[in-house]
Amino acid sequence: MLVEEGIKQAKRMQLPIIIISYKASRGVYARAGFVEAGHITEDDTPFGGQGNYTWHFMVYDTQENN
Repeated sequence: MLVEEGIKQAKRMQLPIIIISYKASRGVYARAGFVEAGHITEDDTPFGGQGNYTWHFMVYDTQENN
């Protein structure tokens, strides 16, 4: 519901939406009509992390999705 309300407000203001998503929420945004514009994968093991993680850059064009 929060994503839907954000889309509604962006359409009202005629603004595109650009978000950074992680793997867990990527599907939520894709189902709402966002398109992945690119991604970056980093290895965080040198900093004590557990391996690779990815940032997904996603766009919702309010002009195309009316």
